[in-house]
Amino acid sequence: VKAGQVLFQIDRASYTIAVQQARAALAQEQAKREQNQREVERLRTLAQNKAISQREYDDTTSVLKQSGAAVEVAQAKLAEAELNLSYTSVTAPIAGVTGRAERSEGSLITTDPAGSLLTTLNQVNPIWVRFSVSESDLVRLPAGRLGRAATADVQLILGDGTRYPAH
Repeated sequence: VKAGQVLFQIDRASYTIAVQQARAALAQEQAKREQNQREVERLRTLAQNKAISQREYDDTTSVLKQSGAAVEVAQAKLAEAELNLSYTSVTAPIAGVTGRAERSEGSLITTDPAGSLLTTLNQVNPIWVRFSVSESDLVRLPAGRLGRAATADVQLILGDGTRYPAH
């Protein structure tokens, strides 16, 4: 697979509905804030002319601040809903070879680490090969005496018997 390629698609319906609900809640809170802003503007002149009590004006300005906070909460909930929706498309973070799918279509996927593996993805370019050399083999390598670096030409032979090309 290539990096960014979609590997799995999780049912988006409930997440799409959650985004729509969050957008509606945000619009509702913004409308309340606008109404409270107009109310503060109306009462400001009345408070300055002592036509209403200072307490009434202060209460209205507090309601406006609460409305602003409610808008911020609604914005955060919308961002969270959009983030959750984005998780419904599982893409390959790197190019590589995938293993078999661990879950079939229609399976319930949970956030439990033991039950959430969908597949494995192994990077094959570049490939790192690690191996160990016994002490008896090490001394047979050129300059392979203890305390000195040993060097040797190493070839990687694939399962089909072909030599892996060195880069």
